[in-house]
Amino acid sequence: MVQAFVKLMQYAHVARPGLRVRLLFASSIAVVRHYTEHGRSSGDQRGSSCNVTVPETAIDDPRVSTPMGYAEAKWVCERMLERVGVEFCEELEPVIVRIGQLSGPEMTQGTWKTNEHIPALVRASQAVGAFPRLEGTVSWLPVDHAAQSLVSMLFHPVSLPRFLHLENPIRQSIDDIATIMAHELGFGRCAEMLPFEEWLQRASETGSIASLEAFFLDHFRSLGHGSVVLDTANARAVSRALRGVGAIGHDLLREYIKRWRRECFPE
Repeated sequence: MVQAFVKLMQYAHVARPGLRVRLLFASSIAVVRHYTEHGRSSGDQRGSSCNVTVPETAIDDPRVSTPMGYAEAKWVCERMLERVGVEFCEELEPVIVRIGQLSGPEMTQGTWKTNEHIPALVRASQAVGAFPRLEGTVSWLPVDHAAQSLVSMLFHPVSLPRFLHLENPIRQSIDDIATIMAHELGFGRCAEMLPFEEWLQRASETGSIASLEAFFLDHFRSLGHGSVVLDTANARAVSRALRGVGAIGHDLLREYIKRWRRECFPE
């Protein structure tokens, strides 16, 4: 990733001589997973240790990222772009967009990829016959709304902040969403919610989480249900699409399950 990114920056630098080029880099919420422990200054009181708001700024400490190659490479690219933005400020305008959890499209046809962790959790819950009991909130952003927001950022007529966050500003209870999905899957309105560790063991025994088992064990609870919250104030000021996005409604959740069943979920 990093080598390819260097080539992209070199190309952007020479692509339009005499004109400042905006280079928009899609980073990830995974870059700031450990912001609570390593990113906050001593005077930063935004949020408790269980629900921290990450500012739209640079974060110097590499320990903030999820300890996996994907997130660490994204952090390296962020740092490189910061340096480029200082040394070549007349030629390049780097904009780093940290992206939160995207969901399937709302306004167009298409399926939320079933190999991602949320669809995998739903599929595993169908195999287990119950959802895990989860606490906290989520902020899923339909991918078509995300695309509109990115386009508006890329073509914004004036200079942008170096860092922007792309995440649904409307947070929702993960427990409420799981209850709706359980009902749509036929579990009943009073379906049992299992402790996460018990659910994970049962899901592992069914073989329904396969290659994502380590992710669920090590990373899901911090990334998956709201212990890391991205501040979106700057991004909302730039993107009308992001300002207008709403919560994920019951109808859209039902549509996600309908599409997953059509793709590969068992009936």
